[in-house]
This record gives sequence, structure tokens and C-alpha cells, in this order.
Amino acid sequence: MKKSTDGFGGFDADFGTDPSAPVVVGEPKKGKKQGAVTPAVTLPRAKKAKQQLSPKEKTLLSIARKSDVPTLPPLATLIQNMAGTKMKIKDIALFTGKPSDPVLAELAAGCPLKNSVNLSAEVQKKRLVYVGIQIVKANRMYTPIQIAKIGHNYECVSGRNRLAFLALAYGVESEIPVTIQEMTLNEARDAVVVANQSRRAEALEQAEHMMLKAVQGNASATLEEIYGKGVVNRASLKKYCTFSVRIRDLPEPLSFTVAKSQARKEGGIMLLGNIEVFFGAALDWKYGMPLQEFNANFVAGIKFLNALVAVFTKQSGFDPKSHMSSKTMIAVGKFYKLRVDNKASTLPLVGHIAKAIIDMGDVGKQKSELTYKMLMEAMTGK
Repeated sequence: MKKSTDGFGGFDADFGTDPSAPVVVGEPKKGKKQGAVTPAVTLPRAKKAKQQLSPKEKTLLSIARKSDVPTLPPLATLIQNMAGTKMKIKDIALFTGKPSDPVLAELAAGCPLKNSVNLSAEVQKKRLVYVGIQIVKANRMYTPIQIAKIGHNYECVSGRNRLAFLALAYGVESEIPVTIQEMTLNEARDAVVVANQSRRAEALEQAEHMMLKAVQGNASATLEEIYGKGVVNRASLKKYCTFSVRIRDLPEPLSFTVAKSQARKEGGIMLLGNIEVFFGAALDWKYGMPLQEFNANFVAGIKFLNALVAVFTKQSGFDPKSHMSSKTMIAVGKFYKLRVDNKASTLPLVGHIAKAIIDMGDVGKQKSELTYKMLMEAMTGK
């Protein structure tokens, strides 16, 4: 490994190319007590030196610092007790699309095979860093990487974030022991769900899996086919609504940005799960209802939701975490359905509904029944 000139004390700007060697990310510092060593990264003091770091280098430095190690261990150390068929990481399908994060985008360029079994669930930078920290702290990997062989393609079913971390640290040419099983596409998608039961799957991932499973994994199936085979109760109806409006952008697009997390750092207004519970409470549906008939209700519900969000965002005192929480949206959905059942339009009332919700204060954790009662009183005076 060539010596660094960027002030990181042994940090190689081309790290990750030699799996047999540790990835050096900094020098240990002497602690206050004599002889004590604090395994921390030596950060550059000069701003100029800090600017020389690439996003990839910064990510690995962060993993090392949070793992309390001066170097990342050799790849051979991490995989020494793992059995399986050795494969180059670049020959395994990891990414479902093109990531926007520069670190992940670089990895995706080196791992060009598209992953189709994980549906909308993409490798996440935050998760990659977390997994990397756990691996480095343990100084080994315990859980096998599971690969589905679908025709001539090899797709990762379990362990994408582990593989992404290893690719980041040791290069996409690195060979990793993996467990390979021949599967159909739908069997592989089922395996993904089983493998991920230890974590909470996102609403979009759940909906996509449920709907495509109903049509034997046929991602090209029409909405009419998916609706006919997949919608058998109100629980599956909610998943269909999520799949239809978010994956297919039909029958009417949402006019606002959907938040990916409670933090709403990306600027989203409403969580997808909260949209889902609104549809579940608001839409008129009965078993066997034709798609064309249901779509009329669905379009009206989407237009109402778009209008409500537009009004909410213009109101002072609006807090999306509270005023568009799942419990609040269930109450709004029930009020909407009551109006529909009585053949009355709700769209002209969006301004009054938004104001009534905001006037209630922090109702995010309040029971939906109480919020519904308060909304009824505000809207009808009863």
C-alpha cells in the first residue's frame, strides 16, 4: 500500500484494491493516561486536506471511526469461516436502479447487473454504513450471503448491504463465499421477504411484493390483472392503492412529494404508510367491484388528498408529523367516506378540514376515534 500524502497517516487514496491487506484509515492517538491508546482516525487539520477526500474515502473513514479501529481488517479475516461458492461481487446483482448518492452510484457502476428480486427496496447508504460498522466491530461475518440463480443471472436475496460494504472497502473484483440456489423470480422474491422479516419492510416494498405475488411475479401484468387477482379484502386493497399510485402512477398521480422517513429530510410531506391508511379508511369498495367502478372512487380520493396537502402546506401552524400522522389520516378518511356515502362532495371542504385539524393542536398520537369525533363537531357543529 502506498503511503498517503493527504495527512491521514497511512491512509491510501486507492484503498480497497488489495483484499489481503488491512484498509488503513488513520493512526491511533495517545490517550491522556500514559500508555493508553485511543483507536481514532487522525483527521486532517487543514481544510484543504479535508477537501481532498472523496465521498468513498469519507464513508470508510466514518465506518472505521465509529468502529473504534485504526484500520479495516483484511477481507480474508472477515470471511475466513464462511463456506460457499466464491463469486466476484461485480457478478452479483445488487442494485435495483441508479442510486443518487455518489458513493452508491460509484458502486453501482462497478456492479452493473440489475437486481429484480428486491423490487423497490434499494441499497441504502445509511444501512450500508451501519452494517459495515457491525462487521468491523465483530471482525468477521457470521451470516451467509444468499444468492438466487434465475436463469443465467445471479441476484442477491439476502446480504446486499454486506456485499455493498465489502465492495466499497475491498473492491468489486473481490471474491466472496456465497450460498447459491436455483429459483424462479417469484420464489426469489418470496425469499427476499422471508430474509427481511427481521426488519420492518417499507410500505412500498410490502405493497409491491403482495401485488406481484398475486400475478406470479409478472411485473408486466396490467393493473386490471393485478386488481382482479390481488385485491381480495380491504388489507390487500390498501396495498393495491399504494402499488398503483406509486409504482404505476395511476389512475391519478400524487401532486406532492412522499416522505421516505419520519424525519422528512428529503422534503416529503406525507409518509406512504399514512397515505395507505387514508385510502383504506376513505375509499368505497366491496368484493368483486369492477376496477373501472373502483377507479372512479380512487381518482376522487387522490384528488381530495392532493388538495388537502396543498391547503395544509399553506396554513400557519401546520406540522406534518402530527396533522398528517396515520391516526389523523384515518380520521380524515372516515370523514371523507361518510360524505361519499351520503353522496356529498368533500373537495370543497378541504380548507375547513385542514383548519379544523390544525386547530386541534398536536393530534398525531391521539386516537383516531377522538380526532374523528372532534372533526365531526368542527364540521357539523354537532
